[in-house]
Amino acid sequence: MNIFDTPQWILIFFIYAFLGWVWETGQKWIKTHHFINRGFLNGPWLPIYGFGALIILFLTLPFKDQIPLIFLVGMLAGTAFELFVGWGMEKIFHMRYWDYSSLPFNYKGYICLGASLIWGFFSILLVQLIDAPIYHLVKQIPVPWLYLIDPMAVILFISDSVLAVIQALDLKHILRLDKVLVDPIRALKKAEKILKRNPG
Repeated sequence: MNIFDTPQWILIFFIYAFLGWVWETGQKWIKTHHFINRGFLNGPWLPIYGFGALIILFLTLPFKDQIPLIFLVGMLAGTAFELFVGWGMEKIFHMRYWDYSSLPFNYKGYICLGASLIWGFFSILLVQLIDAPIYHLVKQIPVPWLYLIDPMAVILFISDSVLAVIQALDLKHILRLDKVLVDPIRALKKAEKILKRNPG
């Protein structure tokens, strides 16, 4: 990892958030042959990848040339971050945006061994291969330009986040309303079956 000014770090976040979106959406397209926008937000970014990349880059700074330590720290940090985000999203919105329950060695569906290992390998790729070209790319952009680019990206990101929260809360309300309406219908159907069995 290299040292940047704040405007450069903001751009770095959005680059990794976008690359994460491309990765997730690409995987879905390969599996389904349909475009499926991945993640909580509507725009082409997945913040968990942006924050995850920054966290891993910072934590591995003291030993960026020691691959085993990069793997271990990246695996632990990525897993902890995924657990925190998954748990938090479910507590706030009562919805799951990923679920590892069907995979072995999982913890309540939030994390699993396979995903943790992927975080470890991703950390090695990030620190050893991906960080350098992105560093050189960002360094080529004049800082004054970033004072124009960053605010626009942040405004779009915040607007998207607010809209996504509103949509998630509306969906939660709809799901609750659906449950209220469906449960009495099920109860009536059960009562009807019982009456048919015991007409007297």
